[in-house]
Amino acid sequence: MARKLKILICFLVPALLIFISCSTNEAVRSRFEAEKKFHAIEKFLQDSQIQPRFNNPDLLNQIQYRYRDLIDYCVTSLGTIDSSLYPQEFDEIGNIAYFATKQLSQILFANKKYDSCLSLITGLMQSIDLKNYQKMTVYVSIGRALQASGNWDSAIVIYNYSVKNFYPPVAADGRIAYELFNLPLQVHNIYQRTGDSVEAARYFTDAERYYQTLIKDFPETDFYASAHSNLARLYYNTRQWTKTIDQLRYLVDTTGIINPSANMKIADIYAGQLRRLDSALKIYEYVEDHLDDRDTLLKPVILFKKSLVYLEKKDCPAARSELIELENQYPAYYAYYPTPQYTKARSFELEENWARAETEYKFLIENYPGSREAMSTHLYLAEKLAQRGRQLEADRWRRKAESYFDEIARQNRGTIKEATALFYKAELFRREEKWRDAAETMASVFNKFPDDETGRRGLLIAAEIYRQKLDNQPAADSLIELLRKSLTSAEEEWGT
Repeated sequence: MARKLKILICFLVPALLIFISCSTNEAVRSRFEAEKKFHAIEKFLQDSQIQPRFNNPDLLNQIQYRYRDLIDYCVTSLGTIDSSLYPQEFDEIGNIAYFATKQLSQILFANKKYDSCLSLITGLMQSIDLKNYQKMTVYVSIGRALQASGNWDSAIVIYNYSVKNFYPPVAADGRIAYELFNLPLQVHNIYQRTGDSVEAARYFTDAERYYQTLIKDFPETDFYASAHSNLARLYYNTRQWTKTIDQLRYLVDTTGIINPSANMKIADIYAGQLRRLDSALKIYEYVEDHLDDRDTLLKPVILFKKSLVYLEKKDCPAARSELIELENQYPAYYAYYPTPQYTKARSFELEENWARAETEYKFLIENYPGSREAMSTHLYLAEKLAQRGRQLEADRWRRKAESYFDEIARQNRGTIKEATALFYKAELFRREEKWRDAAETMASVFNKFPDDETGRRGLLIAAEIYRQKLDNQPAADSLIELLRKSLTSAEEEWGT
């Protein structure tokens, strides 16, 4: 009995001390209450299985109320606590306010509440003395909110300030803060994609210098490989193929061997851009011969890419031999991806065996329904049949294509397949020189799928049609502004 009492006392005494501390120490009590509120919100989100973006305004308002109540509580508490007497509690309450603001701002941003997002973030900066890495995150978030709301001139000022004043871009855990690290590349990409060649050239120089400086200043850190990776993407986006390859060669493993992903990209550039087909084949074969157990998923990819190189070399039997090996060894891959089947059809066409090619193209359409390749093949067959003088068949294929696109879009509402179907329907209108229909349909792809690359491509094409074919520069400028607002996501790492 005495032993049980002693054990009970061992557990009760620390709890009692905490209770007494919380009841007598306002700083500890405030921190405890802030933590309790924070965990209650997290539990509410988890129990409700809430996604970042949702369509229930009442639920969004409830989430905002809970977060703002927590943030207000933290700010009020910080105003009553002496940071010199209770530095740990003061710091922890500030962190809770920061993380709560960060989480709520992400929810508001995802739901396109940009003004509310901006107000929330700027309010945090005015209320709390943030740490350096927190300021960095806040500034980047402000820039994103400004950009998404259409205030690009203000956003670029914030971006430039962030890149200049938070160097190197280090997160709280000491790792690379990619939301800032990728900004120079992202800003150049925005100017390039929206057709501002003057600013694109200026920010290319800035981005190039930024990553070169990181490489020079931090050669023994993660910055080294990641900066080379971003330089490779920067050069690739500006079609500087040799410089791209030079940067990719720095992406090596601990033994100094170029990693397979980077090596594959080098081979792709040799094959697709530099037309050095034999060099590309050698690299594919080298990677294939040196695959380990972690890289087995690359094997079918390599077989397919080798078939493409042989096709470019006009060695159609060799191309089909690679495809046959691919189908035999990796039937699931061949059945899932339509590109090998398209390559097989193309190989027969290059041998001027149109009858067999046509059969293989139709096989692609029938067996890969809703795929991008099946949709493009509808248009391709119509074009080829017209070239071969089979105009009635070509017209039937065009009408069949339009019905096919409509059906795929109807069956797959809200998915990327719908976006792709609408895109190809617009492309059909464009080939038929129905310019207004083409532009409006392309723009509709973006309106429905603003975060998808298909939608963004559609917006660019629509803007070009308004500018070049419909002589409507204001409409084109408006679409370009929409595109700029949508490009808020940071570039992913490439090759690291």
